[in-house]
Amino acid sequence: VVAIDAPGYAYPTSKVISLPSVSSLTIDVTKYSEDTFVYEWQDDSSYVGHATQSYINEPVTIVVLNDTVPVPINFSAIKLREEYGIILSNENKDWSDEDAFRLYSNLERFSDIVSPKTGENQVTDFSTGAFLNSVWKLTDNFIENDIVVTTVESVKNVTLSSASLTFAEPLIVKLDGLRGKFYSKRLYKAVLRYFSDFGNDAEILDKIAQNRFGFRWMVGDAETSELMGEPADHFQEFFPDEKLEILSMLEELPEGLQRQDCNNYLVRRVNGQVNPTYPTAPAIAWTSGVMEWMEKAFKDVSYSYLRRLILHEKAHYLWQCYIDQQTKDEWAELGGWYQDPLSSSGWSTWKTAEFVSAYGHQKNPNEDFAESISWYVENIDGLRSRSMQKYEFIRDRVMSGTRYIAKIRDDLTFQVYNLFPDYFYPGKVIGTKSEVLGSPEEDKLFKFQIKLKSDSVQLDGATAAQVRFHSSIGTLFDMWLYPENGSIDSVLSGSKTINKHAKSGYWRPVSIVIWDNVGNQRLESNNTVGVKVFVNNPLEDITPPRYLSYSLDTITDDFHPAGYNLWLTNPSHPEGPKKYKALKVTTKWYDKSPLGRSLARLQFRNTSVYSKDTQSNTPCGTYGCMDADTILNGYNSEKTYNMYVAVPEYYPSDYYSITYLMSTDIAANVSNTWLSVDTASFNENPSKGIFKDLRDSIYIETSYPDTLAPIAKIGIGQISIDAEPVNPVAPDGETKVEVKVIVKDTSNYFGKEASLTKIQYIFRDPQGIDHTFSFFPDGGNGFGTLTPDSAAYEWQSYTMNARLPKGSAPGQWGMTELLLWDKAGNQRRYSFVEYVRFDIIKS
Repeated sequence: VVAIDAPGYAYPTSKVISLPSVSSLTIDVTKYSEDTFVYEWQDDSSYVGHATQSYINEPVTIVVLNDTVPVPINFSAIKLREEYGIILSNENKDWSDEDAFRLYSNLERFSDIVSPKTGENQVTDFSTGAFLNSVWKLTDNFIENDIVVTTVESVKNVTLSSASLTFAEPLIVKLDGLRGKFYSKRLYKAVLRYFSDFGNDAEILDKIAQNRFGFRWMVGDAETSELMGEPADHFQEFFPDEKLEILSMLEELPEGLQRQDCNNYLVRRVNGQVNPTYPTAPAIAWTSGVMEWMEKAFKDVSYSYLRRLILHEKAHYLWQCYIDQQTKDEWAELGGWYQDPLSSSGWSTWKTAEFVSAYGHQKNPNEDFAESISWYVENIDGLRSRSMQKYEFIRDRVMSGTRYIAKIRDDLTFQVYNLFPDYFYPGKVIGTKSEVLGSPEEDKLFKFQIKLKSDSVQLDGATAAQVRFHSSIGTLFDMWLYPENGSIDSVLSGSKTINKHAKSGYWRPVSIVIWDNVGNQRLESNNTVGVKVFVNNPLEDITPPRYLSYSLDTITDDFHPAGYNLWLTNPSHPEGPKKYKALKVTTKWYDKSPLGRSLARLQFRNTSVYSKDTQSNTPCGTYGCMDADTILNGYNSEKTYNMYVAVPEYYPSDYYSITYLMSTDIAANVSNTWLSVDTASFNENPSKGIFKDLRDSIYIETSYPDTLAPIAKIGIGQISIDAEPVNPVAPDGETKVEVKVIVKDTSNYFGKEASLTKIQYIFRDPQGIDHTFSFFPDGGNGFGTLTPDSAAYEWQSYTMNARLPKGSAPGQWGMTELLLWDKAGNQRRYSFVEYVRFDIIKS
């Protein structure tokens, strides 16, 4: 295949010749005007060999054998009382001998960590003279995290969900003809919460981390500062729930994979800040043994995302110090990876499917491995449907046969019927067309089109695609493509304006992600398709904005009801202006070009509340600068942003401080500023847009701060799901689903709740694809107003409707999560997934 390339010329993409019979050929080229760049590419090879269909998951059949473990009558109950001071109460539900044995066995796993008979809270039962620590009751109701603890006269009253005991001790089962143990760590996680005082006992969690997993939780002190080479106040202690979730997911791994000598520290960056080297990363597994976590890993995310992220970062250390080179090489071969010096990661893959995520496809074998491991544990069906070969490789070469089943609570499942399911990936990209229109000193109109290999648009067409383009200096923009005909098509296109100051030269796509309406996706890159985008910008600006200063102030003024700007132009809103006290953040930047968006991230210094963002898209615009002497957003000038955080009375009473500032100019250059008390320990790099400044704070007192999240009734019958096919005569997967939930907000001050503002619920289909739906009780996007509902403390029933698209996978679907937010930003997550594990009995 012979191809030529020349900027400013139109030419055929390639010609196929036969050697040695053909010794010469002619290729015609045409010169474009300087105002136009056009590039067209067509696939010159067969699409055969590219995956066209996902693996169809079959329901797993588990046969419970008659093998049992003998349990001594009353033995466990006696041991619980003698060793732990635990009395089992039959007040709500009788404890069986098996239940007592399961509880005792899980408590024993903490015997090297805790000493239950020591401490200030031990109590003696004077009627018997026995040591008494707690009374445990069982309930058939589903409760959050399976355990509730109250203390009455120094005695803990523990209520435990009976469902947590079901798989607490191994059942002997047969799975795919293999005999093994079938169990879960659900009860262990409940006991972990009990012993650690729901994560508040840092000493207990430190011992578990070191004894079982070989790492230490670091805090913002001198040792962490030396370890990370940054100021100590760039870091903080993990929140209790964060520690519990990390320990719980690491516990899911087989025992031999739980501890790696190359992972010694877990570090948590302070709320609001990003990592200077990898600002988009939620977590980083450094080869130095430090696993670094950012707030974005925990804030406003689903349990499924967070749990996979925990396993993903842990898997990097499996790759680093557990997997041998031969296994790495064979994994790379399985994924179609090859070393590519033209790729930013040094690797590329020729495959366009068989990856669980675009991130794993975009990077290298290490990231592909980490992503696949995380899905193997958290969503094994998702991995199987995308790549049966990777599933089998991990099962046999890494996990020694251990398998996982993500079991969704039975009453939250429903059936989808489909005689014509769509298991097909969108077609392989077989053609692209890039057009850049505009004279050198003007903004450019960029048009981009892709064509897919298609035999049947309904099966292999696509509904959307996202393309990320990078310049040679790393600036980027995202572009969305949509069908040219109807809602699904094999030709997708989009357009975007490229600013005249953007980087001149070639821009390349680092990822092309293509979806159909049921979630099947194909992943392309510059290595599997031909794309060239040349931007002729002699006015390019490649210098990031220069940070100058910032200041904090408090004001009281009329705001938009949602609190995002001052009420200056009287924008229409049924509530009219609202009087709020507010934090005013003023930032100043210098740039030779006009600026675009600027952002300030707000930290609450002493409250376990995640950060809040305030931002503006127009410096000194309509909603920003009010001072008469403010400098406008022009060329070669200082720019001023005035940004506001309206503070309703349900926001925290705390020291409000800024930990991170960001600004971007119209050429897409980005600058970041890290704020700390110790600026001497942080190095600026203005050429890369890295700046520093002293961190300041302002104390703001509110009348009734709400730091508690909404709650839902999650028992059987309290959440209902009804599903019915839209076309019952010939079901095609299109399904109407009605979900009913009962929810209320909670607060530290009864009657002064911030009030519920957003509900999310996630369905998982038999192929392991998650489908997320959102509902806003107060309309709009949930933040149309900061005004709370006066009856937010009352239980309220909400009916939410979702529609699954045609082609949806037939079989059993289920709700995996329910997520709630209030107007103060407090989030509560309910997970309805239990990770049940199958270990082969090798004998």
